[in-house]
This record gives sequence, C-alpha cells and structure tokens, in this order.
Amino acid sequence: MKPRIIAAMLAGAFGAAALLTSGAGAQDDDGEDEGRDPFSGGYLLYAGGLFFATMDADGDYLITETERAAGYTAAFARADRNGSGDLSPLEYADFTERALGARDAIPGLNTLDRDHDNRVNAAEFRRGFSELAARYADAETGAISFSALVEDLEEVQAVIADARRLEREREHAREHARQRTYPN
Repeated sequence: MKPRIIAAMLAGAFGAAALLTSGAGAQDDDGEDEGRDPFSGGYLLYAGGLFFATMDADGDYLITETERAAGYTAAFARADRNGSGDLSPLEYADFTERALGARDAIPGLNTLDRDHDNRVNAAEFRRGFSELAARYADAETGAISFSALVEDLEEVQAVIADARRLEREREHAREHARQRTYPN
C-alpha cells in the first residue's frame, strides 16, 4: 500500500514531495488555448520518488530489486563522505537534500536509525529504503513503476479540501457547544 503523502502534507511535512506539472493546457475545438494555465494540475511525487527514479539503470521506467540494491550501495557510499561506514546526522541531511529534495525529507534519520545511536549504517539505510520501496513495488515482480511514485494532484487537492471542510465543521460544532455551555 502507498503511504498517504496527503496526511504528511496536512501535518506540514510537505518537504518530501515534489510537484510535477502537466505541459498541456486545455484547448477548444479550434486547437486554441482556452486561457487556462498550461502548468496547472499535475502530480505529486511520493516520498523517495526522486531517489528511486535515479536507480533505473536500464531506462525502462521500472526500478527492479537488483537496481535498487545497487542504488542503495552507491547512494550510501556517496553519502558517507568521511568513509566511516556510518552516516552522521549532517551527512544524512546532506544526502536527503540532494537525493530526496529536502533536508527534512521522509524518511528521516530517526526512521532509519534502528539502534538509536544517532547514526545510520549501511544495513539500516538499505532496510529503511527497502521498506519504503515495498510500499510502491508491484507484489508479483517487486519492481517499482514510475507511475507508482506519483499521485494525481487533483485527487490530493480534493482530499485537502475535504479535510479543510471537516475542520471548519468541527470548529463550528465546538463554537456551538461553547455557546450552549456559556450562553451570553
């Protein structure tokens, strides 16, 4: 099952997602642009999507388990700038900024650091990203398609609109309850 990046957005952890826009605007019957912004709409890239996409070694838009294994090894080696065999918090933050798009991107250091030593070793790195990859991978082949890494932005916006509507309704109900409890 895909993680719901929508929940992360609502919680304010938007740094892990990237917006990909469609290049075509709506056209009328004559092929003329209807005045709509040609870069409106698009897709939201799930956590780790940029990182996984770089692992597609053969360019077939599928990231296999073999490609991911090689990608984890290469990425860890690049991230381990001092060659210590562990990523310090600074090394991991630099890695997430370069590979995931933001210093505070998901998954964070604390998610990967299973032994709580404030460092990430190669096994923790591989295990953490393998668990994230499993959320996107096809159950039969184990491969991740590029399309599994994105969510239609209109669907995301609809969920956000619903969440805002529900919050307004809750606030209205709380205000109504306060007025009944403490009448003027």
